[in-house]
Amino acid sequence: MLHDAIPTVKKIIRGNGRVVVAKNPDLKRGSDLKRWTHDTSRPLPWEGLTLSAFNSLDYAFPVRSCLYDTTTVNDELRISLVMKSNTRGEAGSYPRKRGSHDERRFDDETPDISLRTSFLDELHEDDTTTSRSSNLTLSTNYTMSNLPGPGRLLGNLYSKAGSSLERRLGRFANREAIKEYNEALVMVQSGWKIDHLLCSEDSKEHEKACRNLLICAESNVIDTQIKAFELIIEKFVFNPLKVRSTFRRVFKERREISDVITFSWKRPGVEYTTDWLYWYKLASRCLSPQSSPFLKAAIDLDTAGWSSLNFLCFEVLLLSCSDICNSDTTDLLLAIHFIACSWDSNGIEDYVQREGIAGAALVKFVTGLVAHWELKFSLKPWSFYSSAFFSITGALIDGLMRPLRVLGPAASNELLEDETRLAVCTAVFKLHHFLRSHNNGKSISDALISKTWKEVCFRSLPDPGQKNLRRKLLRLQDIHGAVMCKRFPPVEDSLIDREERARAELDIYLTTGHTLRRDVRRHGHGRIAGSSGAKAKRKGCNLDKQAVGILDGQQHVNSRVLRVIN
Repeated sequence: MLHDAIPTVKKIIRGNGRVVVAKNPDLKRGSDLKRWTHDTSRPLPWEGLTLSAFNSLDYAFPVRSCLYDTTTVNDELRISLVMKSNTRGEAGSYPRKRGSHDERRFDDETPDISLRTSFLDELHEDDTTTSRSSNLTLSTNYTMSNLPGPGRLLGNLYSKAGSSLERRLGRFANREAIKEYNEALVMVQSGWKIDHLLCSEDSKEHEKACRNLLICAESNVIDTQIKAFELIIEKFVFNPLKVRSTFRRVFKERREISDVITFSWKRPGVEYTTDWLYWYKLASRCLSPQSSPFLKAAIDLDTAGWSSLNFLCFEVLLLSCSDICNSDTTDLLLAIHFIACSWDSNGIEDYVQREGIAGAALVKFVTGLVAHWELKFSLKPWSFYSSAFFSITGALIDGLMRPLRVLGPAASNELLEDETRLAVCTAVFKLHHFLRSHNNGKSISDALISKTWKEVCFRSLPDPGQKNLRRKLLRLQDIHGAVMCKRFPPVEDSLIDREERARAELDIYLTTGHTLRRDVRRHGHGRIAGSSGAKAKRKGCNLDKQAVGILDGQQHVNSRVLRVIN
């Protein structure tokens, strides 16, 4: 059945509540005619119009064939199907039914942060622009292909045999594809098998690893695609030249264009999560056939091993990234992955002495790290050397704050007048907040990260002549602190979370003389233990010792209470 059709006709016959459309006005209604009927009980908007006026109307109505004898159909009868892209499917006026697998909503995934970053906005803008338009005009010709005779019998025989062969080949190909997909899935989920293939000296093994990654990247399962994207990025970061050349050979062998393949991974009608969009965008850039200064700098980067390069080695890579004010931040985020993999945490002070705190490469590094951490709090946790990002962020903060100690009063006042330098200091405050709000799964021994921003400022600017700069940096807590806590709330068991729980216990103790159980969280949920007085003193109030030490310096807690706690 055809829906929403506008027939091009030469005669319109109406009678008995239905319309008969015929090509030739001399034809009469009869059993040998090919008719198109429309059941209607209301006046037709094109009744009484001329043929040219009728053809110019944008009016659609359901039609159905009342006769099925194709021997009298003239091949000049043409039917145009105008499909509405917003409310109709590919062949009619009814909404297309969503698939049960690849077009489902993923409401149980991690939600986006309320105030998105520019890169998050960019991800979702790209997602909306890939919706494909369905405004198509199709035409069909009916031919006399079913004439009686020996030719029709022979054709039907061939058709039946061909259909049977096609079904058998289809089942065989389907079994082979399922087997190939399962093998690729096992390799990608394990991870180390892909590493083993890429570490081989045989180029065929490299191509096998890349083919398996492509198979899983084409999967209808979102988590499988994300895992394949992560591995593509990881292998590209460790050896960009080998990975790009191997994928290029695979695409050439399969006679495929990499941009077309990566675009096909993103299916229309599917609402992807931020995790998927993030990894998809980075993986697509790694496989892009287009040459760019960033890809050239990445290939030229001589990575001798994990954490083996000084920061100065990444200067060209950072400067080759696109300007984030005029373009996307994909290159910059990939550069952060390179630095997390290969930086030895040295060289920031040397760069500051040469280029200053507002050097172009350093500004891009700080900006890229802030974007990475903002995304980190909106994405699901991943195991892709995530601890390395924690380490390089701490090394960057230490490398930027240490040179401030030797600044004289004149240099401090000059720093106050430079907006770019103050912007870098603001970014450092945000990074410090991110580290203290993040739980790395390990005990935090870094003296800089374990201290509050106030303590960091007094430690980095101890000279009385630096009080103006110190006051300016301390104000960053008042300006951005509450906003950062709202946008990026601290995760459980992070430093800020420990401090808040310790502060809640102290408040309860000062108010009631009772102590709060250890299982209470920062929102105040839990039960108040019945211990007080000597019993609370024996238990030490169940406070986190590290958090109490921080509160001792930050809040100047009553000495009598501290004696009871300790």
